[in-house]
Amino acid sequence: MRVVAALLATVALATAAVAASFSVPSFTLTGGCWLSAPTYSTFTTKVFDDCLTSFNSASWVEYMTDGWQGRWDANGELPSPYSASFGSPNYEAEYFSPSQDAFGTSGMVITEVPSSQFANFSIKSGVLTSVWKMPSNGGLIQISAKLPSMSAGAWPAFWWPPSASGGQEIDWFEGGFTSGSIPANHSWSITNNAGQQIIFDAGVDLTAAFHTYGFEYKPGVSLKVFLDGVLKESITTNVPTATDYVLVLANQFGNANSCAWRTCIGSPTPNGLQLKIAEVQVYH
Repeated sequence: MRVVAALLATVALATAAVAASFSVPSFTLTGGCWLSAPTYSTFTTKVFDDCLTSFNSASWVEYMTDGWQGRWDANGELPSPYSASFGSPNYEAEYFSPSQDAFGTSGMVITEVPSSQFANFSIKSGVLTSVWKMPSNGGLIQISAKLPSMSAGAWPAFWWPPSASGGQEIDWFEGGFTSGSIPANHSWSITNNAGQQIIFDAGVDLTAAFHTYGFEYKPGVSLKVFLDGVLKESITTNVPTATDYVLVLANQFGNANSCAWRTCIGSPTPNGLQLKIAEVQVYH
């Protein structure tokens, strides 16, 4: 499902004490940073906090990448600065453009629009990929986000692409999957590196308000996902040991090839659906 192309540099860390375990630039708490420290995890030392009030090129890039093979260009179809998560067959309708990312006092907003600029895509959307990588002993990511309506093909995703050291893709949150009677806007899918997928009802409409998403990674031990501090699911089999993952935040959309297992884009094509992200934190 994911295809790739060229090289991304790593960055220096803010403090020597953390440098051995976490590669991240220095940061400043600005704007509306408000997420409190987690009480539900053993990872409680904060090493990164960004309220996304402005774009920081030392922390993020505005294209899809796994952090080690450069911008994903859909097998050469997409010139810079565009990118896509593209495979054969392709299950996604969007390509990504920095023009769809907006930063302000309330954080980041990724807005999708219909587009016919490129033959294999019908939607232009946005993505943010971290330059920093996860701490070497694992860690916890907290994200404050409000999701777009997922009833007509929206596929918001917070995930880790395959890592340079061989760790397979981990999908911490993917929305819009269909399973039984779970409402589309409640649907949460988590997938581990062996393709084990759990689709569950989050218990609330994830599009109605901001929620705090917690993703805890203990290499070789467990993957745990939390919503507003409450444990929702845990995977303890086939847990990777890689420690060089980057984080992708994407406003994705499924195309007709994915209609068998998730909501479909209707007619007319969705226009203006937004993924809103108010803060990203990392703890180790």
